[in-house]
Amino acid sequence: MYNSEVGSISNEACVFCPAGSYCLQGAHEPWPCWPGTFQEQQGQTKCSDCPAGTECWAPGMIAATPCPAGTYELNDQCMVTPPGTYSSASSTQPKVCQAGFFSYAGAAECEECPVGTFCEQESSTPILCPPGFFNDKAGAMSF
Repeated sequence: MYNSEVGSISNEACVFCPAGSYCLQGAHEPWPCWPGTFQEQQGQTKCSDCPAGTECWAPGMIAATPCPAGTYELNDQCMVTPPGTYSSASSTQPKVCQAGFFSYAGAAECEECPVGTFCEQESSTPILCPPGFFNDKAGAMSF
């Protein structure tokens, strides 16, 4: 609770700290939760750390935001997965595409390499078969 009225003689002037903030004893105003923390309830004396796989990027967050598929949490922020990797929702690190598959940045899953191409592990794009070679099967790992 906090009291912003100067000279108040009653605790009735004290009001609950709003969600997204905290108040220490004797506070005259609420303090917003720092980035990387949040508070869902009113009247609290501390904020909670963001759980892994979520982000709390702004001050005064009421809830942690789960990182969507195609992103991963790094230092309390959701980052786009790099090419050749993928992630599901609430991930804390990207996973590498296996040989025979590829992905562009921000992928939620890897795609199978099409006919006429091959993909090594962690491929960001399918590689065309070189002149004089062909591939009639999808998902090739080498030529």
